[in-house]
Amino acid sequence: VGKLYVTTDAILSTPTWKDISGSTGSAIPAGNISCIHRLRLSDTLFVTISNYGATANILMSVDAGATWTSKDGNIADMPIWSILINPNKMGEAVIATELGIYGTSDIFATSVVWTPFNEGMGAVKTATLRYRSSDQTIMAVTHGRGIFTSDAWSKASPIANFGISKDTVCSNQTVMFKDSTRNVPTSWKWSFSPSVGVVYKFGTDSTKQNPIVQFTKGGNYTVTLSASNSVGDDVMTKTNRIIVIDTIPLVISLATNPSILCRNDTFSLVSSLNAGAKGLVLYYSWMKNSLATSAVMPNIYGVTPTNGDTYKVIVSTKAACVITNPTNSNVVIVKTYGVKTIAVSCNMDTLKATNVGSGIYTWYKNGVSVGTGRLLKAKTVGNYSCVYTENGCNSDSSAILMLKSVGTGKIDMNKFLVIYPNPAMDVLNVSVTEPGKLKLMDVAGRLIREWNISGKGLHTLSLEGIPAGNAIVRFETVSQLKYNTLSIVIQ
Repeated sequence: VGKLYVTTDAILSTPTWKDISGSTGSAIPAGNISCIHRLRLSDTLFVTISNYGATANILMSVDAGATWTSKDGNIADMPIWSILINPNKMGEAVIATELGIYGTSDIFATSVVWTPFNEGMGAVKTATLRYRSSDQTIMAVTHGRGIFTSDAWSKASPIANFGISKDTVCSNQTVMFKDSTRNVPTSWKWSFSPSVGVVYKFGTDSTKQNPIVQFTKGGNYTVTLSASNSVGDDVMTKTNRIIVIDTIPLVISLATNPSILCRNDTFSLVSSLNAGAKGLVLYYSWMKNSLATSAVMPNIYGVTPTNGDTYKVIVSTKAACVITNPTNSNVVIVKTYGVKTIAVSCNMDTLKATNVGSGIYTWYKNGVSVGTGRLLKAKTVGNYSCVYTENGCNSDSSAILMLKSVGTGKIDMNKFLVIYPNPAMDVLNVSVTEPGKLKLMDVAGRLIREWNISGKGLHTLSLEGIPAGNAIVRFETVSQLKYNTLSIVIQ
């Protein structure tokens, strides 16, 4: 009497039984165990005792029978024949007694309050209780008055509850709320604290059963659901249930330093982050001409420019709530300015640079700037060179012109050239001190004939076919020194 046993091998011919009546001080008291009830599939058990004078008639164990506690509360000392626990409303229970049906809203309370539920059947001995889950009907079997049924539990007020699709999100992400309220709720009201930054999405609002909510601001959000039906209402609040992390934008830009790339200089590729991303641990990978490189640093230094090369950096992080991750920089296309070097020449004391563009030509004598422009009239002897500048880009220094003499430009022809006879008729005898080119021009400067003088000494030049009249002779040495003209007469 007052003993409860359990077996896990009842199908065997000789099953093993375990005593789960509890230990001294927390055991089932002596008496007739009239009903055993297990709450769902848990370790919570209930038994009733159908004796007068028992120390307890309603007992509960939450540890599969290791210990038992009395749930008699305010019930009178009388036999208890059966017990049911509402599977849809935690804590609600009914018992069958000598005086009919009694019920409580919280059998887990420290001191349980039992109330008679005898309307329609009277305070008659009730021997058995049964529950049909398909329509939530309670059946009570009495001693002498027949069988009664009740739909009280099917018309119960809601037991609010809900679930969520995820509890930690980034700002501007959405969360789906799933109502799991028991007892057929018919209306819902959702609220959030704080309410700032809460946006209902996809046509839902605070009155929908399963709303979808976007959180635009970081923080911890408490969620409250109020559910109701025709019987009553219930509220479920879950504090700090949603954690929202502010989204960090990740934006990277790429530029060259200097911004204008000179053909003869190296440059750096410098990446720049937006302010919000500067505290992140980032990983860099570089692309050159759409191919991956081995570079992993934020910047690359000492790059030799090649026209048309393209560069891009890709940045990623393991941090949460970073968008876009990974992210790509803009593509830098290399364009160089300036020229490698320029050619220079001199005519007497006039220095000339080859035309390579509309930039600035700067002349240097012995390393010191002495003028600008493609042409420079040298005033003193020395070593001259020229540098071409365009868009801030300097060419290499030109070859050095070693100027050993300067003057008026009117050099005595007799030191370099002897021409006779003058007037001349059929031939012209020319004596030179170095090779060069002799030009015969009319007085208007138009070229009549030109001779290449291959070496120094005396040369006889034919004047056949050249009309009579005044003419001008001009001689240029192979070093392109141009001397003053000399007038002659051809007969």
